[in-house]
Amino acid sequence: MDKVIKAEYDEKAGTSEVTLMTKWGTFTRTVKVHDDDKDIANKWDGCYFANYLCVIDKLKAKGNALIQRAKGIEHAATVAAQARYAEGYSHRAYRVQRHASDSSPSSSMSQARWHEVP
Repeated sequence: MDKVIKAEYDEKAGTSEVTLMTKWGTFTRTVKVHDDDKDIANKWDGCYFANYLCVIDKLKAKGNALIQRAKGIEHAATVAAQARYAEGYSHRAYRVQRHASDSSPSSSMSQARWHEVP
């Protein structure tokens, strides 16, 4: 759950600062009102916009963490596959070996032998 640790508005400077704590990190953003809009500025809009930027930073951090997790899973799968290959196992690819003496399709299918491809 996200928690806003600090939300401050400085009316003289026209800045709002928000600090957001999440399980993906702690993010702080400061925004400044444009000089033309100082007469209509309020603390709620500035803090809302700074919080919005913190949420964007959180989602970027979460995306990076999920990418790292996917890379870890991919690495683990590669290591497991290499270990299985080193032990002599291969993928479960099979082929049909038919007798050359059988010419009819029905008789060749009934006498087909399956084995694992090395």
